[in-house]
Amino acid sequence: MTLQRCLDSREPPHAPVAGCDGERSGIAHFPLPSQRRRAWADPIIVPRPDKGDGVIKNIQEGARGLSRTTVVQQKELKMLHVSMVGCGAIGQGVLELLKSDPDLCFDTVIVPEHGMDRARAAIAPFAPRTRVMTRLPAQADRPDLLVECAGHDALREHVVPALEQGIDCLVVSVGALSEPGLAERLEAAARRGHAQMQLLSGAIGAIDALAAARVGGLDAVVYTGRKPPRAWKGTPAERQFDLDALDRTTVIFEGKASDAALLFPKNANVAATLALAGLGMERTHVRLLADPTLDENIHHVEARGAFGGFELIMRGKPLAANPKTSALTVFSVVRALGNRAHAVSI
Repeated sequence: MTLQRCLDSREPPHAPVAGCDGERSGIAHFPLPSQRRRAWADPIIVPRPDKGDGVIKNIQEGARGLSRTTVVQQKELKMLHVSMVGCGAIGQGVLELLKSDPDLCFDTVIVPEHGMDRARAAIAPFAPRTRVMTRLPAQADRPDLLVECAGHDALREHVVPALEQGIDCLVVSVGALSEPGLAERLEAAARRGHAQMQLLSGAIGAIDALAAARVGGLDAVVYTGRKPPRAWKGTPAERQFDLDALDRTTVIFEGKASDAALLFPKNANVAATLALAGLGMERTHVRLLADPTLDENIHHVEARGAFGGFELIMRGKPLAANPKTSALTVFSVVRALGNRAHAVSI
């Protein structure tokens, strides 16, 4: 069937289109418009120029009968160039897990000046060609994507300018958005740069379900985070309790997600993520517990609303290098990067 016959057909035929890189993609099919002569037609997708100049010309000729048909070149799958902010336990874990991924290239790791030598030594075994810098590369070496896994200050210092430059960002430190004005500043930067910021689910699951439930109406979301006492060291809990001497489960915080995220920024990313997906920072109830019987982190989420209700319990092993952080956070970053780089995502 010729292209013009396809365009004039009353049935919705399918036209074959060559894949964008041969080996990775087979023959794709897309539906062509089913109406005879539409004022506005669906875009026609063709291969990239170096593999389909003749195809583009033929389709353009055949599409002239449609006054506003757009011929769109098929997007080429290419290696994703990434800059990562932070080289602590999360950053190192991500680099190690993705060191052999052919679709990803970690061009730069961004750390404070005083941490550059330590970062170079840390990444040498699995990312020896990755440059260590104190800020985003110049325009010519700009990455496709920025990954933040360095803490709250990194959002102000690195994520805001990246978004303004049109660089999409993946954010681990979701709790930082409880800081007054920061979420609005980040959104404004993303709009100016026509970029997108994705908040990662990190150590918690069911974020899709919670966000979907919000559409139909949520009534209540309660999050209880239970961790070993050592995970609360370096937080306000250490000033209130003798964490080494605890012999029973102790409530170290109960209140709104906004307060939890500000008081426990390295421990409350889960609470903030649940709040942003669900009822918001002010209406999400949070309980944080220190439990001396645990050697893992337990996350308990209860939600109810017009959709019905659900209860989620997750037992997450902490990172050996950082007991405040769940190992699942590293895997969440790896999955998000894979979704960006690979041909199929879920």
